[in-house]
Amino acid sequence: DFVVIIPQTVETVYGVIILIEGLLSTFISILLIFIIGFKSPKISRNHRIGLVSLQSCYLLFAVIICCLWQPVAVAPFFAGYCMGILCEAVDYHLMFVSTFIILPEIFALFLICMLQRHQSMLPSTSRLKLKSTSY
Repeated sequence: DFVVIIPQTVETVYGVIILIEGLLSTFISILLIFIIGFKSPKISRNHRIGLVSLQSCYLLFAVIICCLWQPVAVAPFFAGYCMGILCEAVDYHLMFVSTFIILPEIFALFLICMLQRHQSMLPSTSRLKLKSTSY
């Protein structure tokens, strides 16, 4: 039997928890973008641009997933449905694919920021050392 019945109360509680988590994440991301963009030293401009773009991707992901889409995964199956505002206008498959378009950007920006941040720790003869014009 492939029918999974989720009670209305569980769905409502789940929706509220996801919405609260999304709002908190959005608030923290906006605060971090402000702190990184305006309160960090001017000497770290290149690294600051990478961190702001990474935090912007986190913000976009939190708004789409937690506030607008609110997916509900059905555990034993690779299936699900959504409860958010976008469910009425956008197909579930399209939202699922757009999520997997944002995730590689987040991972790539994270790796770029970590590589750029740890350049000072590498010896000058290392093959991993980037030239100052590269970033």
